[in-house]
Formats: sequence, C-alpha cells, structure tokens
Amino acid sequence: VLELANEHEKANIDAARDLAIETGAWFSNALDLALLPLFTLSQFVQQLDMFATLPEQIGVAFQPGSIPFLPPNEDGDYTHRNVTGSVCGDPSMVAKFAELTSNIKKDA
Repeated sequence: VLELANEHEKANIDAARDLAIETGAWFSNALDLALLPLFTLSQFVQQLDMFATLPEQIGVAFQPGSIPFLPPNEDGDYTHRNVTGSVCGDPSMVAKFAELTSNIKKDA
C-alpha cells in the first residue's frame, strides 16, 4: 500500500511539474507576441529622422525650457509630460505615428 501511495504521489508531482512548464511556456510565448509590436514601433521611431530630435525638443525633466509635467498622480509622482501644443502635436508627426501604429497593429 505504501509503495502504491508513493507511486501515486510521484505521478502527481510529475503531472504538476509538466503543467507548470507548459503554463510557463504559454505565458512566455504570449508575452513575446504582446511585446513584439512595441519593439517594432520603438525601432521605427528610432530610425525615422522626424522622431530623432524629439528627446531634445521635449527636454530633460524639470529643466528650464523643457516640456512641463502634468500634475502629479495620487502618489505625488510626476509621470507624464503635458505635450499639449508641443512638438508632439505636430500634425505630420502624429499622422506618421498613427500610420506606423496602425500597420503594426494589423500585422501583430
């Protein structure tokens, strides 16, 4: 009886391990698929000249002449810039970004 119980326990452990490995692989693949469009967009934005100067135009956080932040979040952290009326709203840049994201989304 003890031998049968040990075999049953080993079978349960093996089944749990196999399920954990399969589940981990599924999540890994799903994450890869979810991140690929973001990495693709990142590469496009880095390679296109019209986006190359955005970091300098936005400026270093909290420095004079840089784009200001929106009010802090509920934790008191400043996390988003107020890009209203800035270079980020340039119609040609917005149109190009929208075109890129739409194509990447279609292919994802």
